[in-house]
Amino acid sequence: MAGVAFWDRAAGRPEMRETGPESRAPIVGSGAPVAVAWSWFPAGEYEQALRQWPELVDLWGLPTGHDHAAYCRMMQAKLEEAARSGLTNIWIAPIQITALVAWANERGEDPASASARSAYAADLARRGDPDLIAWPPERNQSCWCGSGRKYKACCARPITARG
Repeated sequence: MAGVAFWDRAAGRPEMRETGPESRAPIVGSGAPVAVAWSWFPAGEYEQALRQWPELVDLWGLPTGHDHAAYCRMMQAKLEEAARSGLTNIWIAPIQITALVAWANERGEDPASASARSAYAADLARRGDPDLIAWPPERNQSCWCGSGRKYKACCARPITARG
C-alpha cells in the first residue's frame, strides 16, 4: 500500500521497505533514522494514480469501490501498526503525480513501482519538503488525510466507529 523509506544518516542514503496490507513484519531501520517518510496520494492524486496505474488496486488489496477514504483508513492502520512496533518520527509524504513522474524519469525509475515511491518519499524527507505531514497530528489538529475534520473525529477514530 505504501512505500516507507528511512533516511539513514550514517549511510547517507535511504533504506526502503515496501509495506502493504499483507506486511506484518515490524518496520525497523538499520542505523539511526532521521525520519520515516510514508508515501501517500492525497485526494485527486489518488484517483489519478489509480487511473494511471490500475494495478495499484490489486497491489494494495483495495475494497470494491476503492474510494480515497478507504485508502486513508488502510494507511492509518499501517501507521498505527508501525507506531506500535516502536517506530517514531513518522512523516507522511504527499505524492503529487507530476512531481513523482518527473523525479522518477530523472533517475530512470518506474514511477508506478513501490521502490520509486519509497525513494521519492525519502527524498522529500531528506530535503525537508514543506508538504510533509507529521504523524500523528497533535491534539485538536486537522486530520492528515485532508478531510478537514479533526484527527480525533476522523482517522484516529477506532475502525468500528468509522463504519
